[in-house]
Amino acid sequence: MSEAAGADDTDKGLTFWGFRYRMPDQSVYGLIHQRTPDLFHTTFAKAEKRLEFSDDLSLWADVSYTQQKSIGEEMIGDFETHLISTRLELVAGHNKFRVGASRTDDGGNIQKPYGNPANYLSIIINDFDRAEEDAFSLGYSRDLGQVGLGALSFFANVVWGDTPDTGPNASADASEFDLTVDWRLNEGWSDKTWVRFRGAWVRYDSDYPGADDLFDFRIIVNYDFDLL
Repeated sequence: MSEAAGADDTDKGLTFWGFRYRMPDQSVYGLIHQRTPDLFHTTFAKAEKRLEFSDDLSLWADVSYTQQKSIGEEMIGDFETHLISTRLELVAGHNKFRVGASRTDDGGNIQKPYGNPANYLSIIINDFDRAEEDAFSLGYSRDLGQVGLGALSFFANVVWGDTPDTGPNASADASEFDLTVDWRLNEGWSDKTWVRFRGAWVRYDSDYPGADDLFDFRIIVNYDFDLL
């Protein structure tokens, strides 16, 4: 695991412990700690509260905190950093409206060699967890119901990331717009097929050499089948 984290020709392992508790109202509270000797340790905590006002109206309030620090021989460098991430989501019938914000400490980028990023603002291309990065997001989702052979839904997100223009943590500001369309087929021969279309448009601050804008498009086809 240490080699996966960037320490070449090493064989340090990974230990972790954690818990997650789900309340009757579907609120979730969790904590996990990961440790790789002579590299770094990570502590992640989250609280995701669900407030239901009626059958068709609810508010989801999420907050997470990630803390990382190099330890021992510090084989991938000496650093100490943290990330705070928040998100509010209003669910109204078939519609979901989201707003989020995050702040990464100036001690370094968040390291994530073993799994998914911890930021609620992480989307298709960017994780928005660079050193000293402030990020803000808006999002919308809608369930369109049955369309043709399946249930159609989509969600869209736009995130703006702001980083320092000068100093050791200077990097290109980034903005990203993503659109995902899901078509879950549910009739006849196709009832185990799920088709996903994803597009991501990324724009970087043109003042930084090598920070080129990009467009990413993906088509993903999933099919469930029984092996036995």
